Amino acid sequence: MDLMMKPLAPCRNVSKSKHRKQRIKRERERRETMERLKTDMAEIGEGQKRIREGQREIRQKFEEIESECRSLREETMNITRQSDYNQNRINLMFNILKARQDSDFARADHLTRLLREEMEKQEQGGKAGLEKGNQSARSSHLFRVSATMDLMIKPFAPRRSVSKSRHRKQQKLKKRRETMERLKTDMVEIGEGQKRIREGQREISKFERLNQNAAASERRR
Repeated sequence: MDLMMKPLAPCRNVSKSKHRKQRIKRERERRETMERLKTDMAEIGEGQKRIREGQREIRQKFEEIESECRSLREETMNITRQSDYNQNRINLMFNILKARQDSDFARADHLTRLLREEMEKQEQGGKAGLEKGNQSARSSHLFRVSATMDLMIKPFAPRRSVSKSRHRKQQKLKKRRETMERLKTDMVEIGEGQKRIREGQREISKFERLNQNAAASERRR
């Protein structure tokens, strides 16, 4: 019976050696996988850091754009008010000249008074609510004369400034559109980066579960 039993012993030793080699191989593969996952997690951390920085820059740019939009709206309103004022003043001056050419001096005086009131309101607005003193009859007469002379000099000057302001506004709007397009591209890239990070995190979680199951199986053996 001993002769029949002894040849089986080397087989058990070979089986143990084979299982030991397989276990060593699995452990080596697991360590290599863990090192690779650690590297991937470090890269993911760097990616998340860059994404947070990109999001912070985007928020800052949007705040700058909103501030610029508010400035543009205020500037547009100021330009519109100035343009309306200039147009009213030009119409009054032409009507004053026409009334004087027609020898309708009562109408000319009335229009001159309206023109003076318009210019006083404009001047009060420019001085931020400061009150003006009462003018004498002589100063009113001089004002009517100067208002009539302004027709030959001033009506054309505001138009140039309005044109320049409109050009500046168009340039700012163009820059704002370019910035918005660039921000949209950045946000798309950030979204892709976040998607890749989520996929990597899912793979890491999956491997960790498999690793825990394999370790539990080995402990049971």
